[in-house]
Amino acid sequence: MRQRCVKEFFFILAILALLAATGAWHSWAISHSRELVNRWAKNNGYVILRAESGRSHPFSGTPRGQKVWAVRFQNQHGGTQDAWLRCGGTALGYHLDDVEVRWVDPGKSAFV
Repeated sequence: MRQRCVKEFFFILAILALLAATGAWHSWAISHSRELVNRWAKNNGYVILRAESGRSHPFSGTPRGQKVWAVRFQNQHGGTQDAWLRCGGTALGYHLDDVEVRWVDPGKSAFV
């Protein structure tokens, strides 16, 4: 009886550890992709006015290891425009610092 309780305890402990590791990885992935968006904006002279992830987007076939953000930028002249940014690589996902940009047509919004 005691041996069975010990096995059940370690099984539950393993499940909890797996859930904690999954949650930590997911949190890191979102944080890393947001950092890629911020870095891209800064390197290209834009200010982020609004950014949201998890929306429908124009990138077909986006692997699970990539995150897509809808972003509204302000340029150095004060004008604004929306874009879609896909972060991460196709093979290694979040472990690559790739950012692909698709601009939304002027006057249209990525936040519909």
